[in-house]
Amino acid sequence: MEFDAKKLAKLRDKPKELIKLINNRDQDFMNYLKTFENKKEIQEVLKEEYDIAIYTVGFSIYPLLFSLKVANPKEKAIFFYTKASSKFKEVFDEFKKEFNLDFEIKHRTTESSSDTAEIYHEIERVLRKHRNKKIAIDITGGKKPTIAAGFFGASLHSDENDIDILYMDFSEYKNDIPVYGSEFITILLNPNDIFSAVERKELEELFDSGQYRAARRFSKRIRDRLKAILKKMKSYDLDEQLAEIKKIYYFSKLYELRNDFNYEECIIREEYLTKAEIKGISKLKKAYSKITDLEDELLSKGYRGIDVSTQLTRRLHNRFKDDDSCLYLALDRYISALRYKNIDYQSYILRLVSVLELAGTIYTKGRSELLKDKLKIVPDYELRYKLNELKNTRNNLSLIHGFRVVSAPKLDYEVAVLNYICLAFDVDKQMVENIIEKELKFRNFNEII
Repeated sequence: MEFDAKKLAKLRDKPKELIKLINNRDQDFMNYLKTFENKKEIQEVLKEEYDIAIYTVGFSIYPLLFSLKVANPKEKAIFFYTKASSKFKEVFDEFKKEFNLDFEIKHRTTESSSDTAEIYHEIERVLRKHRNKKIAIDITGGKKPTIAAGFFGASLHSDENDIDILYMDFSEYKNDIPVYGSEFITILLNPNDIFSAVERKELEELFDSGQYRAARRFSKRIRDRLKAILKKMKSYDLDEQLAEIKKIYYFSKLYELRNDFNYEECIIREEYLTKAEIKGISKLKKAYSKITDLEDELLSKGYRGIDVSTQLTRRLHNRFKDDDSCLYLALDRYISALRYKNIDYQSYILRLVSVLELAGTIYTKGRSELLKDKLKIVPDYELRYKLNELKNTRNNLSLIHGFRVVSAPKLDYEVAVLNYICLAFDVDKQMVENIIEKELKFRNFNEII
């Protein structure tokens, strides 16, 4: 549609003239408005159905009027002015009245035109007052500090509110001057919706502290959010961020499953894992499968309850006599125990003892069911003493048999357990350490990304 852009440009900063254009439904003004309303980009904004719309007002009024008509909030529109731009208040009131827009208008004037903190504080008050509302913040108008305040408000409060950042841009410029009629409105991507520095730090802390379940849930939430953004905003290139968060999610889930000894559900992703890591996880899955197969055989033969455990102990050695995958199972339990040493001391002890039970079954070739019997044949006195002290510590745990206060270990249990693994599986310590460092390694956050 044709309109006199020069005429409209001359009147853009004159409130009284703008009101005349609106009240008289000036043909050039109406064609200008219809040109904007015919743009396909507005459809994304139209379908959002905002409750509240917030505007920062400078001296370019047409884009804000057009944005207001499209956003058309259900409850209210709130305008933030400087003292200089407050002269346009009546323009928005008349526009609302003339076009029968059914919402309340609130006008707020700030003391400064360049104090980002003051403007942000005012916008923040509105956001806190209208929690759980669908809000649009249009940052088109005003000076840079004002725009920055609106942007900060939208990005920092997106967790408490459902907020879209609106911006009116021009697709055409002539001699660096925007061409009237080329305006289009867009919903900007909130930087905190991508993968914020705060989220990254929180995820790193969860992951590196061994809280893999929490890290998996957190990374899944970020992954799903990124997928939704890509579906909604196809023009944004988030492939790198999405690939990164998918990798973090994979390792969080893998380590969570290993932490729970749930090897059956561990998935091997060759694009993420080294050859050594693939070998290690394959060994764990193989050992787990052999044990569950043996349990199924015993159940099919009519064994139940304690008898299954007894028969499993007796037959486990033969099942693994030509297979080193049980060694990997013992080492993975050992590694999991170490992660709990400074987090949950009781879990640390219980997991170490579970290593003794498994390694002892192999060491005694299934002839001993009780842990004390598995340990009494250890030839080295000092090693036998430390392992028995570990067993006694387990027995005295308040969650098991006693009511004593749980305290830090007096002996270096983990070294003793590692030596017992070497003895039980007849392997040297260097080999065991290589398996732990390369094949069964738990990477830290930065090693993953």
